[in-house]
Amino acid sequence: MKQVINSIPFFLGRSYHGPMASLILKPMDGSFLLWRCLHDGSVTRKNLDAPPDESLLPFRKTAVPLLERLTELYGSAAILAWEGDEVVGLLRFVPKVVSEMEGAGGCCLLMSHPAGPKGDFPLAVFPSKERIEDRTLVVTCMQLLSDRQRKGVGHAMVERLKSWAREEGWEAIEATAYQDLPLVYEITGNAGRDWWEGLGFRVMESLEEEAMKGYREFVQTLETQAREQGMDPQAVTEKFIMRWDT
Repeated sequence: MKQVINSIPFFLGRSYHGPMASLILKPMDGSFLLWRCLHDGSVTRKNLDAPPDESLLPFRKTAVPLLERLTELYGSAAILAWEGDEVVGLLRFVPKVVSEMEGAGGCCLLMSHPAGPKGDFPLAVFPSKERIEDRTLVVTCMQLLSDRQRKGVGHAMVERLKSWAREEGWEAIEATAYQDLPLVYEITGNAGRDWWEGLGFRVMESLEEEAMKGYREFVQTLETQAREQGMDPQAVTEKFIMRWDT
């Protein structure tokens, strides 16, 4: 039964504009460690280590060993959406205790510390799954190819993560969200608060995103988008910690 669950066909139907297509949603395993993101297009086994932007290659030295450790210890670190031999959707996650370790940074695999992990972070002493008391997973990144957005793929990846978390004995999932504004989604890759609430997540904490305030032009654009959607423009710098309990 578990083997069947780990590879669930997800058929794009009514919301997909074009020929009927099927996706396979499954946890990433050691046979394919997706260290890259999807900003430059889909990733395959053949092009994984040949990114269009060669400046990304140095990050591989930290990302691959880290993903190896996470996968070995915790079973997986991402849900991948496959269409044929291409990855068209990516949902990364780590145990919350790992995200809070010294050197983890913001857990972005393609950015230098503090946005990403320190170069020696894969060598840190990670707790075994059995010794983790707070069995919470944290979503660190969600990406879709542009032509797969708003077609249910992100929703399906989160539902797949929920089922995997239950199977593996995790007790909660947390994610960071902002207001549901187009520019926030475009820049951060994070879905908005309303989107996560639609998936059964609740607001656990609301914070001011101080980093946004240093980019006045960016904030002004967000305020304009907020007014256009009938939202309070003063709320555009809010950050929400969303939580779903198994």
